[in-house]
Amino acid sequence: MSCHEVITLQFGSYANHVGAHFWNLQDELMGYSQNEAWSEYAAVVDPGALYSSTEDKHGNMTYRPRAAIFDLCGGLGGVSFSPDATHGPDPSMLPSWGGAVEVHQRAPIPKSSFTLQLEEQEESWDHEGKSREAYSESPAFQAQQAEALEAAARELGNGAGVGSWTDYLKATLDARTVHTLPGLWSGVHEFSSYGDGLSAAAGVESRDALMERVRVLAEASDALQGFQVFADDQTGWGALSAELLAEVREEYSGRPVLYWAVRQPQAMPAQGGGHDGAHKVGALPGGQKERVAANLGMATARLHEVSSLLIPLAVPMQSSALPALQYTYFNPYHTSAILASVIDSATTMWRATPGCRTPLGEIHGAANLHSLVALMTGGGGAHFAAARALLPCPSLPGDPQHTQAQTDARRRHPAASAARDGTPRADGGDGAAGTSLDGMTAMAALTPGVADDPMQCLAESITLRGARCGEGPASTTSSLQALDSFLLRLQPRRCVQHRCVVPLPLALPLPYPRIFSRCISTHGDFLSDPRIPRSGRPSSSSSTPSATPSDADGGPGPKASSSQSSDPGNWKRQGMSSEDAAEGAVHDVVSTPMLTKLTATRCFQPMLQGVVQQWSKLCVTAAGRALLGGWDLSDGDAGEVTEDLKSLVATYNDGTDSD
Repeated sequence: MSCHEVITLQFGSYANHVGAHFWNLQDELMGYSQNEAWSEYAAVVDPGALYSSTEDKHGNMTYRPRAAIFDLCGGLGGVSFSPDATHGPDPSMLPSWGGAVEVHQRAPIPKSSFTLQLEEQEESWDHEGKSREAYSESPAFQAQQAEALEAAARELGNGAGVGSWTDYLKATLDARTVHTLPGLWSGVHEFSSYGDGLSAAAGVESRDALMERVRVLAEASDALQGFQVFADDQTGWGALSAELLAEVREEYSGRPVLYWAVRQPQAMPAQGGGHDGAHKVGALPGGQKERVAANLGMATARLHEVSSLLIPLAVPMQSSALPALQYTYFNPYHTSAILASVIDSATTMWRATPGCRTPLGEIHGAANLHSLVALMTGGGGAHFAAARALLPCPSLPGDPQHTQAQTDARRRHPAASAARDGTPRADGGDGAAGTSLDGMTAMAALTPGVADDPMQCLAESITLRGARCGEGPASTTSSLQALDSFLLRLQPRRCVQHRCVVPLPLALPLPYPRIFSRCISTHGDFLSDPRIPRSGRPSSSSSTPSATPSDADGGPGPKASSSQSSDPGNWKRQGMSSEDAAEGAVHDVVSTPMLTKLTATRCFQPMLQGVVQQWSKLCVTAAGRALLGGWDLSDGDAGEVTEDLKSLVATYNDGTDSD
């Protein structure tokens, strides 16, 4: 049974960075479905929920994201979806001017090597009208294409050479669903205030142009399940998304809207603020603090009205929250990959194929988008949820039944990283000390300003993907038991908890940034505790080394970057000690287990109270009133926003929803 379709709406450069990584993760999953060893595991997730497909005359299937993408002009990098974007307007199309015409045109933005390599592969597939399968059957062709694409992916490096989200996007987009805002240019217009979005959506023609992209996708859907949104809500894109969603909710009533408010680190006010409540704006320069408070107040009030569930997401400023990752906080290429991974894992439940079985067991807890929204909003309070994650998820306790199953070559999981030649794991069998799920008591917070108080929880949705134990991948039954034990250690919660357990790990594509610490193996096992530095060893934050290709690890997927393995069984074969492997091995992570949690909680109330205080103060200052007046908001409009914000705070007092 196929999942019902979900349309994705992406607003703005940072949201499109997140979207590019998100679609790359989906593309990698579809690649796994074509791999014999992985196909039955990849089948647990239905790509039809997010992708549309077409077949050409040669029988080649083309999959395109069911996504409408909005950005500023010039925000697509070297990729264009309009002839005018490449060649510019024709001077002869200016009938009101009879004089000479001079055209001043900036040099075209070059495409990344990765994009060029993808286009070259696409052209070679269609060469002389042959089918893609005819080329893919050639081992020489496969090796040549894989080597060239891997080399191009490595040129992306640490993200310094990434200028746009299109530089690493693998998915093929439909030009009809990509829209750039006319007259607004990336690098020229900041589009950083809520008022910018209100102005952009003011005209009827502008709103029609936005809605047309959505209608194209909706008309191609057989059974539309709902919408998910990626947007930086505290910029002009928050206003633009609110205006569009108001029409979407009217035209497609009854369909839930899941809103991921992705926050770009550079745009977050007052470094260190916003992590213990509402954003702290007192330290910002004059003018900017008013804009930040106005953006926050307007986005909170208006987006709650048009969203069924709103989840703010931001990468922790302190890297210690995710100790196995070595990311640069102000690098959008890095941080957007982490947020995309969280979204991909948390949405697995409504993309799952019900009843699909694998050698590790069937998926537990599959549900649709409507059920997720009903779960998270049914306990009272406003339509907000907080996100937490473990990436990678530490190993589970040993699974005796699975140990026996792994000795049977017919049932061996393709990502089994236990010793294959009778070599025991160097860490004793259950992962490095301090890196087992048994020893974990907290998860990394991805929603700023919202505490994790078990007594304030209203509902939780937990997803565990690709769990591993000392013997390799764990069965779904063992994973569910270990997850329940872990949740009990987080203190009992008097709320409904939904658990979803999926045997498929998070499959990482080639363009995924190399942000995993060297203590993580190829398939996401902990080789050592990343929280314990080793004296006399170089820091893992040093420059990222380049990997040496090798097929010794048996990494999965046709597009996966196989490299020198960090699995214990290979350490001895390569003359390495476990300590050397943990600190200095050169490798890529191709798949990893992951645990995510969405929580509806009364802990949003202090954050909302802070928003009310900032907004109320803004409305009585001369600078604040001038700013709101420039957005065409009267004192009456500002008063309505104040009442809306206060009503959101009140929902956590009486347990009723403002709607």
